[in-house]
Amino acid sequence: MDGLVGGARGEGLRVDPERLLEASRFVAGKAQELRERLDKLDGTIGQRLLVEGWTGKAAKGYDGSWTDWKTGADSMVSALDESSTKLAEAANTYVAQDEENRGDFLRLTLPDPTGRA
Repeated sequence: MDGLVGGARGEGLRVDPERLLEASRFVAGKAQELRERLDKLDGTIGQRLLVEGWTGKAAKGYDGSWTDWKTGADSMVSALDESSTKLAEAANTYVAQDEENRGDFLRLTLPDPTGRA
């Protein structure tokens, strides 16, 4: 299924919902990979090093930097998740619109150009 948005045939934006779904799955997979790696890194740096091991003024200073970095990384994972969701929603919207348009065309009752009923 391939949608054409705007313009005459040959112009405009072509959309292949399957490719959008493929991109959605790819982005979701990368978000999950990143989430797993961040969890592992947080377990090492956030838990073992900062919470259980390293103390003092330097540790407190680094802790703030780590928290900021981790917050930014978590935001990036959230953005990837959101992108994945929006890609899938766009694909589903195009499919639904194509099906609706197809149904509308099938329901049209046009006169037979040959004059036969």
